[in-house]
Amino acid sequence: MRDRTCTVAGCDRAHCARGFCKPCYMSRWHAGEITPRPRRTSVHERFWSKVDKLAAVPECRPDLGPCWLWTASKSPKGYGRFDLPGRTIGAHRWSYEDVNGSVPVDLELDHLCRVRRCVNPDHLEAVTHQINVERCPDSNARKISCPQGHPYDVVNTYHTKIGGRRCRACMRDETRLRARARRATGRR
Repeated sequence: MRDRTCTVAGCDRAHCARGFCKPCYMSRWHAGEITPRPRRTSVHERFWSKVDKLAAVPECRPDLGPCWLWTASKSPKGYGRFDLPGRTIGAHRWSYEDVNGSVPVDLELDHLCRVRRCVNPDHLEAVTHQINVERCPDSNARKISCPQGHPYDVVNTYHTKIGGRRCRACMRDETRLRARARRATGRR
């Protein structure tokens, strides 16, 4: 985007709003020359003005039709964020709840199209966390072996207290390496 300067003759400061730099804007606002722009009438209208409904069809699920992309602010992970008075909500969640009603407490929304910015309610499904994780294409839950190639099976898999899993063969190797290092340094 090109840099713009204030439209007031003789002022070369950077553009801030409505063609003016901040000092020029404020002086005109205090003089009553600038009036506030009218607010949109509803949260619904404000939300849908930030959605591009002419986006591409997702490659993984062309049967769903085009994504509706959120064009405003996004979270660090790429999900749209929508500001409501006093709180911020996921844009996809607001879209789903606007069309389908609230999401049950024990469920979360899954993007069937795998596009995080998508707010098309037809691309969202309320599912359990377990199902949402299993559907993710790069999910650890889908991996059948550890990075060293040992299988995640009933015998070789250790389940951690926080729900993760570790390879027992790799854990044994790590223990042996630590023991060798202790013996080499003279510690027991």
